Amino acid sequence: MKISINNLNFSYGKVSVLRNVNVDIRDDGIGKVVGIVGPNGTGKSTLMQCLAGFHKQTNDCISINDVSYENIGQNSVRDMLYYLSQSIHINAHLTAFEIVLLAYKNNSGYRTSDDDLNAVSAMFEYLGIEHLASRSILEMSGGQKQLVFLAKSLLRKSKIMLLDEPTSALDIYHQIKIMKIITQWAKDNQTIVFVSLHDLNLTARFCDEVLVLHDGNIQNYGKTEEVFNKQFFENIYKMDCYIGRTDKNTLIIQPEDIIE
Repeated sequence: MKISINNLNFSYGKVSVLRNVNVDIRDDGIGKVVGIVGPNGTGKSTLMQCLAGFHKQTNDCISINDVSYENIGQNSVRDMLYYLSQSIHINAHLTAFEIVLLAYKNNSGYRTSDDDLNAVSAMFEYLGIEHLASRSILEMSGGQKQLVFLAKSLLRKSKIMLLDEPTSALDIYHQIKIMKIITQWAKDNQTIVFVSLHDLNLTARFCDEVLVLHDGNIQNYGKTEEVFNKQFFENIYKMDCYIGRTDKNTLIIQPEDIIE
């Protein structure tokens, strides 16, 4: 599968957010996790929303296997991908299980079978959140909601997943656990997963490639270990960083000081 962005520009009113964005991303049939990184306010969430097809004016700039979103059609695009926002708002007094089940059945009618119930139960077990199944979503912390909505994302088995800061409300244990699940899921299901992250050590450890946004443009795109170097952090983040590896050969980034 190939996802292409060609000459994408996007503005909110007179405020330009994305300018002349161009990139081709291929999964080579094995699946991959692509980290979207960059300083605050550089357009990461907006790019995610464009990739999700939310901004119709950009649909002629984004294509899957050389067919633009405009020609694929909005409904077909939504069938091919799933977007998980960093902001989760829900007011319905439903349990976590009910929310995931309703999303799972969304495109196939609402009459549920034992297979449907088993599929949702298996996903809760897969994520280790069985204890949340019968709890109201309104009574959950932000991190617990993220885990429930990730269950929704994975059950769709979309070929493209867009996860906007999926670890932002999680403790360190669940950050590592969820990123391990996401990377394994991408490989097992030949899925391209775009994930925007602020934690560059999570990015370095779990993302096959990184797409770097800065001032609304793509400054770099490539293998994570090749992009993440001292010059990168100096130019993009204005930080002097130590870059090394642990005894398990995991790439680590340690900020030393800001560059004035």
